[in-house]
Amino acid sequence: MFLESEMSLLDEAFEKYAEEPAQIEMPASGWAELLENKSGELEEHEIPVAVEMVAIVEMRERGTVPDHYTATTECKHCGPVPTWPGCAPKVGSCVWCFNRLRGLPIPGAIK
Repeated sequence: MFLESEMSLLDEAFEKYAEEPAQIEMPASGWAELLENKSGELEEHEIPVAVEMVAIVEMRERGTVPDHYTATTECKHCGPVPTWPGCAPKVGSCVWCFNRLRGLPIPGAIK
């Protein structure tokens, strides 16, 4: 579950980048390379978590809803979007905002 302070940081970041979306330049294929470059810096027990995180991010970049996103939240920028259970019902920014700013697909609410 995202803590309120983390959501606040996301809100601040999106406010900044909403004015200059070109600053977000991570290509959809860049996550695996980033993980590969950082793998030597990870502890052995951190690697499976990092691999799963990359898989989830790449799913979202394709507009695919991860299996554990079984709830819906209302994002100020994206509207109703799928999220994980326990996420606030209304948020200022969401994980799908990265897609919106980069012109990638955003799925609708879970029915």
